[in-house]
Amino acid sequence: MSIGQSNALTGHGHDIVVLSTTVVLPVAFVLFFRAAGSGDHVVALAGTWFVFWGIGIRLLVAGILQVVRPSLTAAGILGIADPAAEKLVRELGIANIAMGLLATASLVVPAWTAPAAFLGAVFLGLAGLRHGSERSRTRPQNLAMVTDLLVAAVALGYLLLASR
Repeated sequence: MSIGQSNALTGHGHDIVVLSTTVVLPVAFVLFFRAAGSGDHVVALAGTWFVFWGIGIRLLVAGILQVVRPSLTAAGILGIADPAAEKLVRELGIANIAMGLLATASLVVPAWTAPAAFLGAVFLGLAGLRHGSERSRTRPQNLAMVTDLLVAAVALGYLLLASR
């Protein structure tokens, strides 16, 4: 088995989770609440649902997987086959769980939406730029780069437009 193809979560399953949490579900929820006659402005809806799904659920799922099965990230996504890298991936997982919980909880505590959006914009923006700096990227790294930058841009746009 080659790196990146070692299991379903680094192949099509990974793609489905990432695309669902960063594009499909946030957009679907924004459209649903707009169609249902929500009085919220589309910027507020985008902030709510991209923070919840694109930052919260995505980082929460990633963090849990990184803590429980660090080799999925180390070997399958980052291409590092050294088992020692799994310790660092577990630490990243703990940070992802913390960020994911903040963003997920913002659905219950709306005052946390802007701080979670800021945290997500910085973290995902920098992660996306880092992926972009790699000369030779794998398909999972390309997907992470594009979706990291997309969610970071939406979060930043939300922060800029909601503060007016």
